[in-house]
Amino acid sequence: MVQIHLTPDVGWTADGRGGYVKGWAYSPQGLLRGTELLDCIRNAAHAGKLDGVLYGLGGEFAAIVQDSAGAWLVSDKLRSYPLLYARCGDGGAWIVCDNGIDMSKSMPSHRLDGAMLPTFLALGHLWGGDTLYEGCRIVAPSTCVRLTRDREEVMDYGSNELQNFEGDAEQLFDMSAAALEDTFSRVALLANGRTLAIPLSGGYDSRLVACLCKAAGFANVVCYTYGGAGNAEVEVSRQVARRLGFSWTYVECTGALWQDLVDGGTLEEYLLRAGNLNAIGHIQDLPVILRLTADGTLPPDAVVMPGHSGDFIGGSHFKPHCTPRRMVRMMYDKYYELNVLRPASKAMAVSRLAAAMTGGLHDEEDCLGAWYAWCKRARQANFIINSVRAYEYAGLRWTLPLWDDAYVRLWESVSCTVRRGSELYERFMFERYFEPMGVAWRKPQIVATRLSWLASRLLDRDQRALLKHLAARAGIIKAREGDYDMNVVGDLIRSRYGLPRDIIRRHVRFVRPGSMSAKALLYLALIR
Repeated sequence: MVQIHLTPDVGWTADGRGGYVKGWAYSPQGLLRGTELLDCIRNAAHAGKLDGVLYGLGGEFAAIVQDSAGAWLVSDKLRSYPLLYARCGDGGAWIVCDNGIDMSKSMPSHRLDGAMLPTFLALGHLWGGDTLYEGCRIVAPSTCVRLTRDREEVMDYGSNELQNFEGDAEQLFDMSAAALEDTFSRVALLANGRTLAIPLSGGYDSRLVACLCKAAGFANVVCYTYGGAGNAEVEVSRQVARRLGFSWTYVECTGALWQDLVDGGTLEEYLLRAGNLNAIGHIQDLPVILRLTADGTLPPDAVVMPGHSGDFIGGSHFKPHCTPRRMVRMMYDKYYELNVLRPASKAMAVSRLAAAMTGGLHDEEDCLGAWYAWCKRARQANFIINSVRAYEYAGLRWTLPLWDDAYVRLWESVSCTVRRGSELYERFMFERYFEPMGVAWRKPQIVATRLSWLASRLLDRDQRALLKHLAARAGIIKAREGDYDMNVVGDLIRSRYGLPRDIIRRHVRFVRPGSMSAKALLYLALIR
């Protein structure tokens, strides 16, 4: 009834009773891993209490529990590990896979779902249970799927209402620091003496992770950064690591580094492995991770801890003047940036986004709340969090400490309008960590030119992209010195693989330069 195909030797634990689990979870009773976590989920399912038990579990996990009637497929709140499923023919067996490559092989007559292409081409990912194949689904964040012989039942367990935070800023900061202290006590148990690797940029989220490692007394910490020569953020990263007393490594990203990735076939293999049939794989630090593991800077049992996604939780994505009438356009302009779509295809993508923004949207707080909820379970899970596939590809473990349940729920209980712009969140980081630890360097502010400000007021994102492209071709604008130019990756993809012209002709008005648009088109060419 259910055929399960899981990638061997990548962390799955089987219990011999049709159960499989990957990752770890925590509850008030402590850490749960392996068969202990499976037993917790199985017992809850049989008792009819699965939604409540799963809501109470934090951590990063996926699970499959089988019984005589079928199977439960379980995702954590971020969909840390993908589970894809499809029915083999009309009324046939269910197929469950943990990656797109095996699902493609299990569906020999698969076809691209034309209704999903516009969203994927502009956004770079899908959301919910949708994939790029007709008849294929993926378990969404905060979701459990019950598969039986005659039906598929989807249960969302992540919609519990939050209490509004009513304390002052100092109380919020105290509670946030306490939650993070608990988080890093669990990190110590998970790491168990292994090297902790921090992708340390010049920004704030990864710096917060580094400060928390210092506060927790972790000594076996390696920080690394990457980018173009002369990038100001590289120097900030170096200074932060030095001040905290951590090892620091820099990898300069050059055209030759990317050329090796493409020529060796690594890029193609990785995109197929990381895409999950619903997203483009994150490649920005892939060659960096592969180099650092190859030269021994990162040992094979290292645990990578990126700073995802403190800025988002703190309110950085919220825009002012967000009203029910303007919200969908504002979201489209912010996120749908990969390719400029043809009018009919753009209308399909906009309509699908608008359909997701249902419910009582009466004022700005309602709109920002809906924006946040969509972005958390759509963009963060499928695009940002999915970047950890690069660590897995290099054979490394990972964990996301800033997505701790108590910490996230605490900040989510703060009004969206109060969080907007991240000023309160940044104040917390500086007052409680950066200033006391001597790492209070501010990020350089990007000041818009009068021309760019005027363009943002008069033109939508697609129109601005076309204008910028024409200006670059005319030599009017150039990349800033020290910028990490990902356009070279897009150029390599175009020259080696070409792009699917039939898809472009039907859906794309203008293919933007850079790696993102090229990756989206290449991935579609690889999986169809």
